[in-house]
Amino acid sequence: MHWILAVLQDLRAYASDNDLRRLEQHLGQAFEIACSELAENDGDTCDEKVEQSDAGAD
Repeated sequence: MHWILAVLQDLRAYASDNDLRRLEQHLGQAFEIACSELAENDGDTCDEKVEQSDAGAD
């Protein structure tokens, strides 16, 4: 499920590039929530999850 972090990052970058400030802010909040919940379940840090999602691990 680590792929979700990469998707949220991509969506946030799109929002930023297209001047969608409120959406960018909400996606940032969603990213933080996802990191927190995944850390609770797996014990990994958010940085480790992003590295795993970039490498294609799940």
